[in-house]
Amino acid sequence: MPQNFLTLSDLPADVQAQVNSILAIPSAKRTASQTAFLNARVPHLSNVVIRMDPANTYIAECSGTSVPSNGLSGFAKNCFFYKTDAVAGTSGLYTNVGTISSCDFKLVTNA
Repeated sequence: MPQNFLTLSDLPADVQAQVNSILAIPSAKRTASQTAFLNARVPHLSNVVIRMDPANTYIAECSGTSVPSNGLSGFAKNCFFYKTDAVAGTSGLYTNVGTISSCDFKLVTNA
């Protein structure tokens, strides 16, 4: 998987457990240090691998708040990326028009 597409499963098991225990606390009741702990791991919390290719080698479908940077490897040709915080009036759907060794995600324009 791409090294720069961080997900919760990339964190050590003890850190995942700590993240999950903090997420179980309502945000208004979290301490400043708990909030800081989560904020330091935002990419891990917002990126999700939805589907891998049939050989389980490349990401075929994923989502998050930051479109993967051009040039990363590990994304299948035509991989879909769903930008979960896309502004109203835009699709938020991107597709990799690059290669598996150098991605290039382009916005799929609105119909």
